Amino acid sequence: MGYTLYGESVFYFLTSTKMKTLHNVGFGHDSRSHLRVSKVGKSNLSPSHQPHIFLVPKSDARSCQNFQKTVLDGCSKEAIHPFLTLEEQNMLKGREKFQIWGIKGNVPSWKKIKPNDFMFFYKDKRIHHVAKVIFPKQSRELSEKLWGHIETSEGYRYWEYIFFLKDLIPVNLDYAVLKDIAQYSPKAYVQGFQTYSPQGTESIIKKYGSIEKFITL
Repeated sequence: MGYTLYGESVFYFLTSTKMKTLHNVGFGHDSRSHLRVSKVGKSNLSPSHQPHIFLVPKSDARSCQNFQKTVLDGCSKEAIHPFLTLEEQNMLKGREKFQIWGIKGNVPSWKKIKPNDFMFFYKDKRIHHVAKVIFPKQSRELSEKLWGHIETSEGYRYWEYIFFLKDLIPVNLDYAVLKDIAQYSPKAYVQGFQTYSPQGTESIIKKYGSIEKFITL
């Protein structure tokens, strides 16, 4: 299924047209059959790094529009390059479209993001897409370019805590599965960007071998 996720080796995703279930709890995906291969630069992860899973809610119409615009459709290289350092441009080398997301708050969780961590996009009690992180970046200017801003009683707010994404796949995962694995309360739901339980992530890796295998069952 996969090898080094952010290095000199090749990482494979295999998806299927058939919906499959995770122990009859409704986990699967509906993407077209394909084998996608991506290759990126040298890894800056230690071998012992366990990927984090982050839960990323889409709570309103604007977030859904932003997701369509900068994740599903992607952003052109020409539009984004002026906001990137040379090192960041090199990390994105070979990509004509960039998949980008940003958040307004929960900076402590955002600061935990590392390359090859997983973003689980959440709406209506389900995870609908999963992607891996290339790198995080804080940039108010890039945020304004991509998504504008919102006005609050305390002034303008921006989705300036950004992360660049790769290997986006559609999934159909009931959030109840993740709650059960992490032993969350049955009443728990995703409110705001947050880190998924490290114990839950560890349980997934121990049981399924990797997060990749878990999301492509």
